Amino acid sequence: MAFICGTGAAFGQHYRTDEMKAAFREAKQRSSGDELAFADRIFDACGFDGRSAAPEGREEYLHRRQAEMLDLAAEAACQAVQMWGGSCRSITHLLCGTMTGGMEAPSLDIRLSKKLGLPDKVERISVENMGCLTGFRLLNVARQIVAADAVRAKVLVVVADLRSLIGNSLPDFCERSDVISACLFRDAASAAVVTGSRRSGLLEIIGAKSTMSESVGKYRENQDGSTCLPDAIAAAEPKFLSTLLSEAGLPEVPTLAEVDIACLTGGPRILQEVAQAADVYKDQMEASWAVMKEHGNLSGASNLAVLDYHLRRVESRQPPRRFVIGLAMGPGPCLEGVLMKNLAAC
Repeated sequence: MAFICGTGAAFGQHYRTDEMKAAFREAKQRSSGDELAFADRIFDACGFDGRSAAPEGREEYLHRRQAEMLDLAAEAACQAVQMWGGSCRSITHLLCGTMTGGMEAPSLDIRLSKKLGLPDKVERISVENMGCLTGFRLLNVARQIVAADAVRAKVLVVVADLRSLIGNSLPDFCERSDVISACLFRDAASAAVVTGSRRSGLLEIIGAKSTMSESVGKYRENQDGSTCLPDAIAAAEPKFLSTLLSEAGLPEVPTLAEVDIACLTGGPRILQEVAQAADVYKDQMEASWAVMKEHGNLSGASNLAVLDYHLRRVESRQPPRRFVIGLAMGPGPCLEGVLMKNLAAC
């Protein structure tokens, strides 16, 4: 058995949409009026009230990545360890993930280990480019590690992204797809501690599932605009969620009415598609909506950030539902799910 014993989340400075649009226009003064108008439409369409951004100014990419991302990662990790009540010195495994790529050594996991004071013998995994499902994918890896050694293993999962660096690094003239990425993605780090101790556990991880959606084939075949990625993912979600619940090995298969969903903060349409596909009410996705509106699309760091919000704020205000599903989509496209039992509701 594997239990989530603590979570944490850290963010950059927060800016309103009009501030972000003004900053983008200032940085892209040589761009055409059509390109700037396109960027304005994308900023407005994202549906974010606030946007978390750590770097300020157009400085060298790797320098920003090394400095700000490490600080965010350490802050989120410290929050998770503090909630757990344990010590960084007792961590046996460190799983790090990011979509903010950089060919550098030593990598984030080593620098974070030293900053946190983890043991020299801590076992590390560092992954990049798994996109918006990184947090839940690493959480499922943590579950496997703990299941293999429940007495000893104490796993710290940390995901950090500085996706606003896309906008800071754009050339004067760029593709519209780059503009969309610059408008959409923001900065954050999130973390979780997973152990075999039920006594200190908040959520028990009871099921996990990864898949490449069968319906993605239709998405790739039709490049005429007749279908799009959110539709393809939404078509795959009902079967994915049903299988995740039915394969958990519980005496009775939970219904989705008993579940809160912690979903990546991909944008309003993504959350609406998930709610419709799962046939759940908006309050069952309260944490996802709140984090998205306040901070923006946080890529893979959104997964555990939403879970952290859920544990700290949603459950403190209402009787908790029995189960929580972590759900995310990433490059491939792929789906990642984790089913958790809420120990406070048992």
